Amino acid sequence: MEAVSPLFDIYLTLSVIIGVLQVSENIKLYRQRGAQLNLDYVFATVEFIWFVVTVWALFKFSLFGFALYAAITFICFNVYGWGVGLYAALQAKDDPDAVAIPQWYFIISIPFALVYTALSVAAHFYV
Repeated sequence: MEAVSPLFDIYLTLSVIIGVLQVSENIKLYRQRGAQLNLDYVFATVEFIWFVVTVWALFKFSLFGFALYAAITFICFNVYGWGVGLYAALQAKDDPDAVAIPQWYFIISIPFALVYTALSVAAHFYV
């Protein structure tokens, strides 16, 4: 069995942490009916940075198995979220304060985040 690089191990550990944060963030936003606080914008920035890291990891580590499935899930989840955000922005027309993320987004996002978290945990333990 080939040894796992420390950088790859850090990536997998951070994937689990990001997944747990996604679950809690989406539950919180669902309960807030999509109203965002400053902390939510910080997390959105962290999530975007993690998107870039995940794309980089696809090429750097030649991901396979659960790690590959987790990365693809995360990337698809984010692209989907950007689409919903664009939809919400277009619905708000010229008033940026009127942008409201629909509740159905969070209902769909929570299971996505749970799947990403589960895949990340599996990747961490089954490398």
